[in-house]
Amino acid sequence: MTIVRLSKALDLDVPAEAAWPLVADSSRMGRAMGMAPMTFRGEAQPSGRVRIRGSSPFMGRVAQWDEHPHEWVDGQRYSVLRVFDDGPMARTFHAVTVTPLGPARSRAEFRWEGTFTSAAVAFLFRAVMAPRW
Repeated sequence: MTIVRLSKALDLDVPAEAAWPLVADSSRMGRAMGMAPMTFRGEAQPSGRVRIRGSSPFMGRVAQWDEHPHEWVDGQRYSVLRVFDDGPMARTFHAVTVTPLGPARSRAEFRWEGTFTSAAVAFLFRAVMAPRW
């Protein structure tokens, strides 16, 4: 397994309350980086819980994963773990934090970590995605 970590911090000339709705939309952020749209569905479990399943085209195939519960503090931060069924990615974790820097400025911090089943695929992913960060 090979781990790829990407992170970026952006200082924005908008208050944190205005930045949050933009950066908290992970589907929008993925599209902005050139990733294919994601779809989600809930699957009722015998325990009464709902298993969230996600899917998206990725590297010539459809990736499917379990979407774990988000850690969410509205207006401040969120994070989510995705565990893939098979393919080149075993899991991903991403987190976004928005911090006020004053009444009209804020900092958005993005962190992404992916565990790949192949070092070669991790290298290709880094070569393609890192420049988009």
